[in-house]
Order: sequence, then C-alpha cells, then structure tokens
Amino acid sequence: MLQFNPSVQALPSAPPSVVPHPTVIHPLPTDQHISCSGLFPCDNLNSMVVVKSPFASSGWGTRQLSLFELGAIWDVPISFLDTLETSSTARDSLSALLGSCPGKLLFCGADSLLFRVSRGVGTHLNGQATSISASSADMTSEHMPASAFKTSADELKSSKPSPPTPRPLPSTEALLECPVPLNDSSAMESVLRRNLQREGMELEEVSSLIERMKEPIKEVGVKVDAGQKSDDAGIPREMWDLELVLSWRSEKVGSSAEKLQDTPWRLALEGQRRFWITRLRRMHLYSFWTWMRAQSPRELSRPMNDLKKQVVQPVWTLLPNGRFGWTYRWGGSQGGRKDDYKRWWQELHRKHRKNVEGGRDCLRRSCKASFWEWLGGSRPYFWLWPGKDLEMVRDGQPHFMLGPIEPYTVPQPKAKTPEMHLQMIAKLVKARLRDYIEVGYAESLMHAFAVPKGLNDIRLVFNGTSCGLNANIFAPHFGLPTVFQTLRSLDVGTFACDIDIGECFLNFMLHESLRKFSGADITNCRSDDPALAEWEADRPNRWERWCRNWFGLTDSPYRCMQPLIRAKQIAFGDRTKEDNPFAWDRVELNLPGSGNYDPSKGWVLKLRASGDLACDVFVYIDDGRVTGATRELCWAAAQRFASVCNSLGTQSAGRKRTPPSPRPGHWAGTVVFTLPYVAGTLTPERWAKTRAKVMELVEAFKEEAKKMGLPPEKARPMLDSAMLQSNRGFLNYVGRTYKWLPPYLKGLHLTIDIWRKFRDPVTGYKLKGKERVRAESMGWHNYVLEQLELNGDEGDEELYKIAEGDTPPPKVQAAERLWSDLKALETLTDVEEPPIQRYRGEKLATVLYLLGDASGHGFGSINVDGDEIEWQTGVCSEAWKEESSNYREANNITTRLEELAEGKNLSGVEIFLITDNMVFEGCFGKGHSTAEKLTDIILRLRVLERDHSLVLHVIHISSKPLKLDYWTIRMMTSTSEL
Repeated sequence: MLQFNPSVQALPSAPPSVVPHPTVIHPLPTDQHISCSGLFPCDNLNSMVVVKSPFASSGWGTRQLSLFELGAIWDVPISFLDTLETSSTARDSLSALLGSCPGKLLFCGADSLLFRVSRGVGTHLNGQATSISASSADMTSEHMPASAFKTSADELKSSKPSPPTPRPLPSTEALLECPVPLNDSSAMESVLRRNLQREGMELEEVSSLIERMKEPIKEVGVKVDAGQKSDDAGIPREMWDLELVLSWRSEKVGSSAEKLQDTPWRLALEGQRRFWITRLRRMHLYSFWTWMRAQSPRELSRPMNDLKKQVVQPVWTLLPNGRFGWTYRWGGSQGGRKDDYKRWWQELHRKHRKNVEGGRDCLRRSCKASFWEWLGGSRPYFWLWPGKDLEMVRDGQPHFMLGPIEPYTVPQPKAKTPEMHLQMIAKLVKARLRDYIEVGYAESLMHAFAVPKGLNDIRLVFNGTSCGLNANIFAPHFGLPTVFQTLRSLDVGTFACDIDIGECFLNFMLHESLRKFSGADITNCRSDDPALAEWEADRPNRWERWCRNWFGLTDSPYRCMQPLIRAKQIAFGDRTKEDNPFAWDRVELNLPGSGNYDPSKGWVLKLRASGDLACDVFVYIDDGRVTGATRELCWAAAQRFASVCNSLGTQSAGRKRTPPSPRPGHWAGTVVFTLPYVAGTLTPERWAKTRAKVMELVEAFKEEAKKMGLPPEKARPMLDSAMLQSNRGFLNYVGRTYKWLPPYLKGLHLTIDIWRKFRDPVTGYKLKGKERVRAESMGWHNYVLEQLELNGDEGDEELYKIAEGDTPPPKVQAAERLWSDLKALETLTDVEEPPIQRYRGEKLATVLYLLGDASGHGFGSINVDGDEIEWQTGVCSEAWKEESSNYREANNITTRLEELAEGKNLSGVEIFLITDNMVFEGCFGKGHSTAEKLTDIILRLRVLERDHSLVLHVIHISSKPLKLDYWTIRMMTSTSEL
C-alpha cells in the first residue's frame, strides 16, 4: 500500500523522465487525494496531488497544482504560460479558461462539427469512413465515471500489496533515434549501419531503425526548458540503467536489451550503488591519511610509524566494575610517551593546519554524498591533485587586486516578485547549509538577485559591480570553446552527449583575502522551516560571508576553468592504452588541393588505431560536450571524464547527463547535428529573438534620426548605451553559430566604445601613429571638438567631459558604419526559419575552385569542378571601365558564383574563391569597405552563403598562378589538382 503523510507539503515534481508515465492511476488510501499520474478531476482544481517529497520519511507528500501545471493540463500554449509571472491579466484569463474544456477536446469537437455539419462527411481512417457521435465530442468530467479518477478505500483495503515492479527500460531505438533535419542522405545510412553493427545489432534491427529515423519523431533526452534543466530535477535512472544494459549487450544478453526487463537485476542495483559509495568514502579516508603521513616530517611521523616503542601499552589490571581486563596507559618511563604524543600532535597541526582542516571538511562532505549527488556540497580533494596545483585547489587562488576596496553596506533588497524571493531564499539557505556561506568577519556586502532560468527555476547571481569589487580586480582574458572548436572531432555520424559540472563556481575555494569583502546580508533571507530553527539560532549574525567563488565575481570563470582544464588533461590519460576511450594513434592531414581531399572531414584529423576519430571533450564553463565515433565510445569517454571530476572532488551532475546521439541538442548557443551532414542551427525561439533584437536596433536608429531631421544614411544619432550593450551580447552569442553574422557586428562594437579616449569620434577606430601623438599633445577634449567641427557635427562638450572615465555615458553617438551594418543584419535575418549553417560539405561532395580576374580592360573566371573546367572571358564596356579595379574584380567573381548557384545545386559544396585582389579578401573577412559598392558586393556573397548553405572560403594568391596557359589547364584536367 502506498504510504504518505498528507500534512507534509511537497515540492514541485521533477520533469518527466525519458519513459512516458503509465495512464493507470495508482491506488490511494483516501478519496481526497489524487495520484501524480493518470487523469485529473477537472471539477475540483484544488485537489491535493500525491507527489514525491524529500521532507517526508516515506518520500511522499501532497500539494495543489500550480497555475502553470493546470495550464499544461488544459493544453494552454507555452507562450501564454510564460506571461503568468508578470501579468495579472494573464492569470485571470487562465482562471477563466480552467472553467472550460481542455484545448484538445475543444479542437476535436470543432473538427467533428466541421465534418458532420459543414462538410457532411465523416472522417476517414485507413480508407474506412467513420462518424463521430455528439456524445464523444461532449465528454467532460461529469460524464466520466468516478473510477477514472481514483480508487475507493474499500477496493484499496481488499487489494494485496504487490512487490515493486521495475519500470520498463526505454528501448534501444528510443535513445538512438534522431530527427533528420533535411533531406535523407546515403552517407547517413552507411555511417549509421557501421556504428550500429559494431554494437552487435542484427541487420534486421539496423534496417528497421534507419527506416524509423527517416520519420520526424520526438527527440529523447533530459534537457528541458529551452536547453536548460532545473537544478532540482530528478535523476534519469532509466537512461543510466539502459547504458548498463547496452554495455552488456554482446556479453550477457545478445542483441536485445528487452531480455532483462523481467529479471531482478535492476532491484539489486541500488544495493550495489550503496556498497560502492561506502567503499569510496573509505578510499578517500585512506588516501588522505596516507598522504598526510607522507607529508609529515620524519620526526613527526615517528610516533605512528615506530610501533615498537609503543606510544600506549596494554595493561592487565582491575577495572572499575570489579573485574580484571585490559586497559591502556602511556608508554615510556612515568608516561613520558604522552608528552611526545602531545608534542607530535601540536607540531602536526601547526605545520599542517590547513591540510588537516581542509581534509576534515572534504571527508565530511564525502560522508554526506549519495551515489547520485553531493548532498552536503563538495570540496576538491586537494591531496589527489598534482603537486603544483595542490595549494591553489586547497586555499583558492590569490586575486590580482588593482586598488583598495571601499566598504559597501547597503542592505540586501528583496526580489522582484514574492515567488522569486522565496526561490532566492531557498537557494541561499541551500548554500548556507552546505557551508558555501560561512560565519566569519565581513566588512563589505554584495547584493544577490534572481535571474529567470527556464520556466520555473531561477539562477542566483551576485552583483559584484555595484559594490565596487569587480572594478578593483583584474581578470585575465581566456578563450572558451564554441562549435567551431568542436568541429575537429566531428564527422558524419559522430555521436555526442552533454555532461554538466554541478555548482561549477561553488566547487572551488575563494581566497581568504577576498572573503571579508564578499559579505551576504541574510536578514531577510533566513529559512522559516521549523526543522532548521535550531540551526538558524546557532547563526545569529546578520552578515555572513562567502568562502567559495560566487557567480558575479569578475574572475570566477577564470579561476574555475583552470582546475577544470587540468582535470580534463588528467582524464585524457595515456593515449597508447587500448582501454582508454581517449586513446589516439596518429594525426593525418586532409588539406584542400590534395588528390584525396574529402570535404566532409576536418583538415587535421586525430585518429584512433581503427581509423575513427578520437574522442574529445570540450568544457564551456559548467557545460561539457563529449564526442565519440560510436555510441559506446562516446558514453565511455563521458563516464571517464565525469569519474575523474568526481574523484577529484568536483561535481558531475548526473541529472543533466544526456544520452549519446547524432543530434545531442543545444550546447554553447548552437544546435549541432551530424546526420546526414555536419551542420548547426538555432532553435526557432532563439532565431525569433535574434530578429527582434536586430529590428529593435534598426527602429531605434530610425527614430533618433527622424528627431534629427536627417535620413538614416546621413545621420549619426545618440543611442542608448545600455540597449546597445545588451543587444550586442546576445548577437555575439548568435555569431558563434553563423559565420556570416560576426563581420556585421563591428559597427556595434565601434559605437559602444566610441566614447573612450584616443578613438576617432567619427569612425570609432583607435587612433594610431602620428594621429595618436597629435591627440595626446592637444588634449583629448580639444581633439574631439576639432574633429567634430571638421566633420560638420555638433559636439556636446559636457558629453565628452563625463566620458573620460571607465564608466560609459548613458548615450553614445553612432559610429560612421553602424547604419550600413544594421541594414546588412536586417537583410541577413529576414527569413522566418533559422538557417542551417553547414560546417562541412557532404560526403563525396565536389570541391569547386573558382578563379577570377578583372584588373585590366577585360574580365574572366575559371571554374574547376572535379575534372571539368569552365572558362569564361569578356571585355568590359566603356562605362564599366570607369569603376575601380577592386570593384570590377569583386563583382566579376561574385556574379559568376551567383550564376553557378542558379544553374546547379551548390548546397553542401565547399567553394574556394581564389583571387589576386587582396582588398577583396580583406573586405570579405571584415564585411565592410569604405567603398559603398564593394560593401554591397560582400553582402551579396554573405546572402549566398546563408541561402545555399555554402562552405565558402575567399583566398588571395599572387597574380602569376592565375595566368594559366594551355598546358597548365591540361595538367589540371588530368590530375584533378590545383
């Protein structure tokens, strides 16, 4: 019988796992409570639902459904539900909708009326006409039997309790299925057949699976809320169990994982997991004690090593209970060994105090951890790290301070909404319970604020800027991997999965020198849980302080990425060992122009002995992406990296692991897939937001230009600095997916920084050479006024007086090229669906070499397509000769490419545009030229790249190789080489 405590308030339930919930309702002990699965009684919206609760001893509690959950049951669109937190009108409208039928039921009823009344025919299913009765379209809760909602208490009493039945594992096909985004390809089938046959699948299973992959299906995974999963989500145990089955496929169960469905092995897994977590705790204790003894000086370790001298001696004597027995006394004459032991203990703690205290904290957290997560928080096991990193990991890295820090004592404000404030309190209490916030001296505060994360969660961020802390800390620049860095480990059919570093910043210690400036005001952020009342009473201070790297400190990413990269290098291990999933054998070059060049592969390949691409892992702050040639290799590599992180005391969040797939989903801003080819795109929501950001910039520019009474082409209006920075940050993120977008963000960069010293007040570029020296000698303020006067602009003296510091002014003047860049962005984002960006050509695709020249009175181009050569020449007209040579050559080669795109399908073709014009190559990379016509030509190329999903390269070479004679062409025809 299901046991639960109705008085215990439950937390919101976790997202559904990869296996659909059964539609049969669980038996309940009373009629007042509803099961968390099955049908919901729409006549009683306040029904108490039984859900899992960590606060009850039985693990079950009750609560009412939230408005968002009720809206999901009634099939209310997600776009409408997203407005519930900010709009009272939306909440009132939803309450009214909950009094009617669900959306799908209304749709069925309307469709039935259309078929029966308007069209006069019934629906056709499999060629057979069927009619829909009015009663079936008018089904509401009052027409449904009571048994559809709950089981009566009498039936429950008469039923016998049955042993727990393990939930069925998802089939192998469910986790291997991948929606094909575009047309099918023979490369997809061949690569997938090879991968699946390596797993031991029969040919019939492989063929059936490939046929199913050609159909659009729901992708299986554990990421929710637009690529972000809640921090409190449940563990997808079915996925982990399935991976265990797949690892036993060839050894235990043959080719079908379903043979283990009815066996009791899954019931024994929990016992095995408890055993291994206990063993791991003992291993941590033993490793720490062994390391401490090795670190201690010889004279300090002697009392424990030299047992022959016996610090204590057993004595057979009369005990206080009147019986004889063994007792112990200090060894040596007159108990002299006691003084030796005291001296050893004091000396040990004096020289190794930080080691002892840090080790005790690590072992305490290890004892609180479960098999799946670190319930008591984590701290790196510093004694297991390489010697040069030990002190950094144990104490935190010293910070690069730029100046003194003034105390900031403004009290902590509440969140924007009561709901967000409660979530903020919960996260702060969690951090305090895990001793990430400690009791200690603090002389300066910093504020916390809640940022929405997904649909129902928040991310707790701390404002290190308002308190002045970030301005006095130097953070070195460092690179982060994007999708372009992962391409070296991606091939057609490559599998990838995601791992997550739990509490990434909070894993690592904050240096002692900065803790007193990282105070937290907890006056209005205390827990009201009665179970924590005594704990709160032991911490009466209004101010506490952070002892971990907190989110919002300017150098936290830099100080967290360093140990993670070191952990990655440890996980790579010995590349020559066959059992190492990160093993690799050789490096091969696949360079353009070579006879065996394959455009579907990378230019530099790190290969295993089998010829497959080696596994790799890429870490983007707390999100990791692991790649592998096969499903088993990908999962093994992810397991190794996660195991190394956990063994070093850095959390790997099992709840956010995703299964290996050729389409693993969203990572670092890009949705990447490797079937039927290697490409990336954006989610429809993110693309719609991109278009909205661009339109916001365009409309703001037009509105300000209208106020000035000038057309946008001639205006340089004052624009809101905060709006520009916000939109630039988002568009930079999008530019990681599309190569044709970043060149047109230059105008935004120049406008945002145009107020800084020693930048041209018109173009925004930095002053160099003699002009820089002249500006310094005149004084920056005088130089700005002079330049504005020379260019016919009205200078605002007060504006440039306040712009001399590091804080940007409220408004900045548009740079000269901003409007042309905004128009280009508007043109490139004028499509409804997010474009597909191919990063490689299709397998066996043709490489096209297009050479062009128009420097003299004529023009011409050579198109080398495999063994075919097309040569086009002509003579320029008199009007055309008046144009610059740069424009003629750029237009010549661009026009030829446009003609080729109209005449043949260039989708997936890698194109090399070869020219002897260096200006054209530079303008293509920058996206802009001082010549307006040349800028328009570059935009035409970028539109071609977007519309035809081209892999486009523009390469400058000397003019001599372009003067090809007859024998050179014959050689190219015979060898197919450039």
